[in-house]
Amino acid sequence: AGLQDAVTSAQFSRNGTRIVTASADQTARMWDAATGKVLATLAGHEGAVNSAEFSVDGTRIVTASGDATARVWSILPATAGPPPEWFPDFLCYVAQMRLNSDGELETLEPDVWLALREKLREVRRATAALDTPYLRILRRHLP
Repeated sequence: AGLQDAVTSAQFSRNGTRIVTASADQTARMWDAATGKVLATLAGHEGAVNSAEFSVDGTRIVTASGDATARVWSILPATAGPPPEWFPDFLCYVAQMRLNSDGELETLEPDVWLALREKLREVRRATAALDTPYLRILRRHLP
């Protein structure tokens, strides 16, 4: 389950709960940052994977390989569909950061963070009877 060759890159997810690594063994792996458990192994390149990064919305990983290809991997099940409109707010809430108008990360002000939490709690209440991958993520991370 662990890496079998040299790690060529590593990156935390925006919310800090996952790590993605690229490896010379032609794979990338997604790890649980708290436990070190491998959550997914992304195999299919025919050369060393030189880099692996999470997308801004946290739903995909992009890899680049020595085989002169790049791939985009969906982290959510194919049945998840596109992210709901509240998902970017959820990512900001969890990371406690957002991109400003200059494209730079900035820390959320406490009142903005609390407003996002309340908005997401309303989403949780309104969708209590539904079950989707996105809602499972929301329920797991929102008190």
